[in-house]
Parts: sequence; structure tokens; C-alpha cells
Amino acid sequence: MLADGAVCIGEVGGGHTLGGGGQDYLYIPRAVKECKGKDIDYLQARAMKLSVLGRYIEESYYDRDRVAAALKEAKLDSFLTPEETRDIVYKTTLASVKVALDGYREAAALAKRYNVPLMIHNAPTSKYIVHEIAKMGLNTLICCHSNYLFTTEECVENGRYLRQFPGVILDAAVHDPWGAKHLVATPDNLYAFYENDLVDIISTDFAAGHSDSMLEAIQHAALEKKLVGLAKAVRQGTSRVAEILQLLAPNLGELKKGYTADIVVTEYPQLKNVERVYIGGSLVAKDGKVIR
Repeated sequence: MLADGAVCIGEVGGGHTLGGGGQDYLYIPRAVKECKGKDIDYLQARAMKLSVLGRYIEESYYDRDRVAAALKEAKLDSFLTPEETRDIVYKTTLASVKVALDGYREAAALAKRYNVPLMIHNAPTSKYIVHEIAKMGLNTLICCHSNYLFTTEECVENGRYLRQFPGVILDAAVHDPWGAKHLVATPDNLYAFYENDLVDIISTDFAAGHSDSMLEAIQHAALEKKLVGLAKAVRQGTSRVAEILQLLAPNLGELKKGYTADIVVTEYPQLKNVERVYIGGSLVAKDGKVIR
């Protein structure tokens, strides 16, 4: 794939393989439906997962009394026992974790061998293996959505630790803290990343298909909270990305002579409201409507 033009290796790991949001909104609810014929929401699924495996997804974490208490609090104790909960969570969540973590080491070795950027899922489950890879000295190691799933204090501490290694790039993901609020209820972690100058690049992440836009995050962080300069925040989602992944978007990311004129024009200060989109210098969308 690299020979065919792939621009990096990754993302290695993810919420669906390392016990993250994918388990909460998809796999655990689906398993409960199949097993018990009951519908549960993502918060109830997350309560099941965390009571059985903890935030660091450890098999040894299981304690029957803790799970029983969590089931009662989440209003699941009428149809789920601690043992059933354990079995469902082990099957949907634990099974993929070891395979995924082994894949980190394999991918890192290949990235170093071929000298290409590596993107890895940076979350509590993968924290220590991410540290291990950071010490390998890769030229470009993108630690994806480094503000997600950790507590605010943990994500700042982890980000500062990773920053000491050359080649490490910290990605801050928006998720859905202003809109759906299904995976992330508040933007506190994102704001903490901005406040501590830990953002190298910014992305949306999937957020079950309901992520808020990067423009909205920039609007709140730069113009409302004033945690970062507007120009710097915009650069983190445009030219900085092109600099880090050089094969991804050549001649893009800057308003510069000789560059392809892909341009988004927004309202100000309501940056999330996109007024016009130009591709290759041609107007292709205006006021929410595609121009053909």
C-alpha cells in the first residue's frame, strides 16, 4: 500500500477494538439486545463496561459487588446479573484488546523501517504502549484524539509526557460536546489541551457519525474562551496537517500563490456557519447548497 501511494500507517487501534466509544454505542447494546431482548443506551453500556473492566480495560478489575452496584445505579439490575454483565463485556470488549495492542508494536516497527508517519489511538487502554512507541524515535508519531476518555488531569499529564519525545504530534479531537453529546458531554478536555498549548493538530473523530465541526471548536476556543489565537487555531486544522502528512495534501493548506485554491469562507464570529466553499478556485457550495 505504501508503494501504491499510502501517506501513512494508521490509525492503529480504535474505539471499536480497545474498549472505547464503539463498545458503548454499538457492540454492548447489540449484545444485550440479542441476549435479553432489551434496548439500552450508550451510558448504560458504558456503565457495564467500566464496572467490569475499569477505565484501563483490565480483566483483573472485575468485582461482583462493584458490578452489582453499577447495574442498580444504571437501572439494569432487573434483567442483568453481574455474571451476565461480565460475560457480555468480556465478549464484546476484552477479546479484541490484546490483538489490537500487539498490532501497535507491529505497526510501529514497520513505520520505523519504512520511515513513514504512524497514527495511533491514544486512550487509557493504550497509554503505556503509546509511551513505549514514543521512545522508539519515529520521525512522525501522531497520537490521535489525545484529549479523549482520559480525565482532564490525565489527558494534560499524558500530553505533557508525550511532548518530550521528538516526532510526537498531539491530535486533539472535537467529538460531540456541543451537539449530540453522546460520547463527550463537555468540551473540558479539549479546552484543557488548548489552555496548556498541547494541540498540534485538530480533528473531529467519528463520534458515532455525529461529531461537531472543527470550525465550531475553533470558534469556542479562540473567539469565545480566548484560549488560543484564531490564526494558530486555524493553522492547526489546515497547513499544519499538510506539513505533518506531506503526501496527503500537496499544494494545499495555505492561501499562497501556486497552491490549489480550496477555500472555506465562514461567518464571523460564527465560524461554524460556512457561507461558501471553493474547490480549485471554483465556487461549489453557497449558503448550504451545492452548486453544480
